[in-house]
Amino acid sequence: MTSYYGCAYDAARVSRDLRASLFLNGRRNNLEYGSHSPGAANVFIGDDDFVKLWNGPERCYVLSEAPGLPQLDGLVGRPSMHLVSASGGKYLFSNRD
Repeated sequence: MTSYYGCAYDAARVSRDLRASLFLNGRRNNLEYGSHSPGAANVFIGDDDFVKLWNGPERCYVLSEAPGLPQLDGLVGRPSMHLVSASGGKYLFSNRD
């Protein structure tokens, strides 16, 4: 599902293959300015898009800091968030075991 490793609700990294990333609710602060430019990559998604990706058939990943975990839990539920790795207050989850 981002190169921005901030609070999950502000901008979480959502990825299907760890090579292509999307920003969950990340169109804020300095990321917003260029996101509206002609030809800018379409990498920003909202809650509804995230839930569709997370519950879809492909493996997805989301990277979040601890303060954003309740927001993710509210969107997709903790049981569907499989911890891949944690370090320095950041957590990487997958939608699959």
